[in-house]
Amino acid sequence: AARRAMMARVQGSLPPREKLPSYVSGHEANGAPAGGGVHRHVAVLADLPRRRILYLAPNRMQRRGVEWREVAKNHNRMTRALEGMDIAPGGPAC
Repeated sequence: AARRAMMARVQGSLPPREKLPSYVSGHEANGAPAGGGVHRHVAVLADLPRRRILYLAPNRMQRRGVEWREVAKNHNRMTRALEGMDIAPGGPAC
């Protein structure tokens, strides 16, 4: 649900008919999972004890393979789209 909320917020910040970048969606333009052996998309993690959702840039999770300069533009765009998203309502499983 957190990933879908993130994708919806970013999509809403894009010009009409512009597709989500694979950095946000985790998928290529044809719908296939983004691959290539190195993850170049944001990860969404649940930190349940602290009741928060973490959005992590791929360069923070890997020791090599992704440099900040490769993802900075998309990450900054995503960060701006997520500003103000402080509460994500959840169902009974939360």
